[in-house]
Amino acid sequence: MQHRVVRHWWNGQWGRLGRRDVYIRSDNGRVFEVEVRQGGAEGRAWLALFDTLDDAEAEADKHLHHEQDTWRDVSDAHTHWGATMRQPNARPGEGAGASPI
Repeated sequence: MQHRVVRHWWNGQWGRLGRRDVYIRSDNGRVFEVEVRQGGAEGRAWLALFDTLDDAEAEADKHLHHEQDTWRDVSDAHTHWGATMRQPNARPGEGAGASPI
């Protein structure tokens, strides 16, 4: 079964050396996986499985506190591929352009 992205954070940096992503994925709520990826799609990844979303979010939160990174929640981009991303406090239809991913 394919996991869908529940949450996704990106540190705002491009390229293999600086890019970091943290994902929470689920197979319809039975199992939640946290993936921490460094260096984009071709980079290194760490993966852990959890029984609840709360546990997965607690683990993900541990990886989102690096001083030089400005983390962005880009979760909405996964539900609207090809559409514009909504900015915080934007009304529907107002976006920031293409997905940063």
